[in-house]
Amino acid sequence: MLLGGSIGVWGLLLAPIALVKRFRWALIFLLIGLSLFALRVHEIHQLPIGMPKEVAFEATLNSSFTPIKQKVRGSYLSSQQFTASATLNRLGTVSLHIPIRVIVSHEYEGIPSELILGRGRVIPSRDRSLGALVISPSIHQLRAANLAQRIAHSFRISFLHIAKVDRNESSALIPGMVLGDTSLQSDEFVKSMQKSGLTHLTAVSGENFAIIAMVTLALLRRLMPRRYLLRHVVLALCLLAFLILVGPSPSVLRASVMTGTLLLSQIRGSQSHSLNSLALAVAILLILNPFQAQSFGFALSVAATAGIILFAKRLEKKVPELIAIPLAATIACAPIIVLLSGQLSWTTLPANIAASLAVTPITILGLISALISPFAPTVAGALFGAAEPFAWWITEVAHIGSSPSALYLPRSLLGAAIPLLFIYLIFKKRWIIVGLMAISAIGALLLPHSAWPGGNWRVVNCDVGQGDGLVIRAEERSAIVIDVGPDPEAMDSCLKALHINRIPLLVLTHFHADHVTGLARALKGRRVGMIWTSHFHEPLSEFSQVLSLTSGIPMRSVETGESYRVAGVDIEVLSGGVPTSSLVNGSSINNSSVALTIHQGALSIFAGGDSEPEEQAAILQSGRVKRVDILKVSHHGSRNQYLPLLDALVPRIALISVGRGNMYGHPSPVLIKALSQRHIRTFRTDFDGAIAIDAQLHERSLKSHWWSIAWK
Repeated sequence: MLLGGSIGVWGLLLAPIALVKRFRWALIFLLIGLSLFALRVHEIHQLPIGMPKEVAFEATLNSSFTPIKQKVRGSYLSSQQFTASATLNRLGTVSLHIPIRVIVSHEYEGIPSELILGRGRVIPSRDRSLGALVISPSIHQLRAANLAQRIAHSFRISFLHIAKVDRNESSALIPGMVLGDTSLQSDEFVKSMQKSGLTHLTAVSGENFAIIAMVTLALLRRLMPRRYLLRHVVLALCLLAFLILVGPSPSVLRASVMTGTLLLSQIRGSQSHSLNSLALAVAILLILNPFQAQSFGFALSVAATAGIILFAKRLEKKVPELIAIPLAATIACAPIIVLLSGQLSWTTLPANIAASLAVTPITILGLISALISPFAPTVAGALFGAAEPFAWWITEVAHIGSSPSALYLPRSLLGAAIPLLFIYLIFKKRWIIVGLMAISAIGALLLPHSAWPGGNWRVVNCDVGQGDGLVIRAEERSAIVIDVGPDPEAMDSCLKALHINRIPLLVLTHFHADHVTGLARALKGRRVGMIWTSHFHEPLSEFSQVLSLTSGIPMRSVETGESYRVAGVDIEVLSGGVPTSSLVNGSSINNSSVALTIHQGALSIFAGGDSEPEEQAAILQSGRVKRVDILKVSHHGSRNQYLPLLDALVPRIALISVGRGNMYGHPSPVLIKALSQRHIRTFRTDFDGAIAIDAQLHERSLKSHWWSIAWK
């Protein structure tokens, strides 16, 4: 909220400061803005929430339905759902006009302006700009979308059909840049674009609008050399048509208004007019939707435009225009990027300069291809193919730009102040201080590799949220991995930080989603020797997913009592995960976990998956339990523990893999007390982050401090 307030105040103050530069006018405009915000909040949040039963509703769609990324809910992967933004017109018998988000459990395409009818459950939304979430098992069309939206939809569908012919990153990027459709882009690709500072190119931005506007204006000048007013009216209509084509999402609306601002400033011709135009655009956007003051996208759009207006001309005196414009935008956006992601990459500027060479041809070729795709798909496909090499260039720039380490700063006002201070000192030519800051940054790049995980690490408990991911070092760049957590990105990031590219043994203790959903990214780019699994193949959906991802990798269910030596590591199977009950429920699946004792050199580790007292008691009664140095606490530290097993293991260190603020209350205070009473050093990922243990049982945690600055 602090971020939103600061951005909102800045936007509201920009207009009066540019016009009169007097405090009293700034205060008046601030009060007006806050009053409008309060009225908007009151209008949106008058909906009764928490109705016990489903209620009939009627709504107008503001977007098409898109799939929601499936998440791990407890031990299971959520079912596929689809969502769209809409305006609620009627709830039961009450007439309303409130922005909502509709969530349905079946695929429904939907077109903006379409009127839908259904029955749903109304629940609160975390997004304060929405009146509520409406979850509906089924909806149907009450009135078709208007003609303009139906035509635009046909163009979008035809163009996406062409893009789906070649399933690669290049073909997925083009619909995003041309139509704002990012549905074909993978999470990994989006992350690469973000880290290299090219996020604005994943979807339609002000740059795309500006290119189309400039090209259209150039054509109109040739066709209408003397009709100045008519020319700009036609230009406005063309941009309106493009706005309808790409859809009225908040990012697109911001891009269109910012483009209009730049065009207006170009027509008026002075920097003061440019700032006034920007201030007017900010005021209009905040009046239409005050909640945009909380949006990072809004802040970045405003900052980039302001940076170009304020700094580009000054920079052009010292550097070429090709560098000056992205540099100006980068300077203005740097503090907001730190607040958003907590990182700054030194590759951002060169990546933006290199990528800018391909933006114009992609935009022009892609738009022409989209416009003719319903009528001449062959020609449209050829134009799309002509744009692909340029898209490939951007994807390669993104991958190269995302590879080097980025400078991680605190995601706070302190972190945002650091780039602001650096920029200020450069403009003031305080070169000694600038040099000292640069030397400190280079030192931070070279030194932190000795901090975590340390050169002598042997065991790492990855921070994968509410799930498990344990890594045991085997050979150089090689490790045994036990479970892969619920978050593919978190597990992959942990393995990358440990420089693991070979996994001689991957153990999936059981098939609950919080232990196996990270599998796809854990396997990507790494050689896996073999996989051990539980005998109990439930939940069936997660087991089927594992089978589809591990085709070609040897897989077996191990037996209790077996012993193995894998990549220099000795492993004894204390439980092969044989189900003790035919009942399929959470406890029966937990009690079918594979449990192992692992000897890595002089270190010994016990890992028992999510085993509960029933299985833990059976393990103790087997007579195979011996003392260990490290205990990977079962079931995220739940209270379902068999303490006699803990007393038999006598660990010196306990590792608890648990998500911050989880709904289960893990780890149990009862267990924490039991560990403390036994003088067992306990580390938990929700407090300590990823935890590394070396051969002497010294630990290093990847705890995030408010003041921490490092290269990663």
